[in-house]
Amino acid sequence: NVVTLPQTESGNLDLEALKAAISDRTAGMIQTNPTSLSVFDPNMTRMADMIHEVGGVFAYDAANTNSIMGKVSPRDLKADIVHFNLHKAFASPHGGYGPGSGVVLCKKEFEKFLPIPRVEFDGKKYRLNDDAPYSIGRVKEFYGNVPNAVRAYAWLLAMGTPGIILSSELATLNNNYMMEKIKGTRGIDIPLGEGRRRMEETVYSFKKMFEETGVQAANVALRICDFGMNSTFAFGYPLYIEEPWVVEPTEAMDIDEMDKFIQVVKQVAEEAYSNPDKVRTAPHCAAVGHVDFAKTENPETMALTWRMYKKKGLKF
Repeated sequence: NVVTLPQTESGNLDLEALKAAISDRTAGMIQTNPTSLSVFDPNMTRMADMIHEVGGVFAYDAANTNSIMGKVSPRDLKADIVHFNLHKAFASPHGGYGPGSGVVLCKKEFEKFLPIPRVEFDGKKYRLNDDAPYSIGRVKEFYGNVPNAVRAYAWLLAMGTPGIILSSELATLNNNYMMEKIKGTRGIDIPLGEGRRRMEETVYSFKKMFEETGVQAANVALRICDFGMNSTFAFGYPLYIEEPWVVEPTEAMDIDEMDKFIQVVKQVAEEAYSNPDKVRTAPHCAAVGHVDFAKTENPETMALTWRMYKKKGLKF
């Protein structure tokens, strides 16, 4: 069984709930930090200790590492297995909910379970080795999105440690600047973790706006597209926030770009109250008009490529 644990009002994981859920049957736990709420949970090592005490594996989802690169090591957090998103922190594109690329790292004791084939170097040439009796075997995606992995590796080499640390600091600074400017905008709230600084992104809630105008977070995001801007994530993530909208400026945006984005957000928020139908039926100026997102979220009708569209025999 998979157990989902609650958070406290501070935004941290509820340690009492974790304690109650752990038993000698606990296989392991996976935790994101910074969390999906984008606050740094200081209790990571305590979680790891609790899981290790019952013989479980502590896995660390480092998807939000853009704000702590060069400052916090997974080793310091006592992680056994770590997953990094190259498409969030390491320069690879993040458009269209991807193209995703992940790197999984593990401690030496778990090496024998890694997929095959393994790339080995004997000092003269590279070869693929399938001789790993304890391996989980081949995986469908093989080595994943190779171009994104190469791009991320090149970016790390080019940035170096000082550049990576600066990137983290700028990503955090940019996000908190934007959060302070958006805070107080009509119909937009910042749920949980009251008074806490956020890390690389901020989760906003449009619950109040939806109740007062019928305009949803996704409507606002699509209206922002009319101004030629990235509307970020506004389609039900994270699940425990009502009408969520996630904004991640990263280290790449300068203050002029952020100010323009903030101005558009405030304008669209006012439109939601003065002319809600205009926002609900957006976008109006984009290359593609208003679409039925139910089809894009249904595995039977979603098509991310023309080949997938033709193979499924879809007709819209």
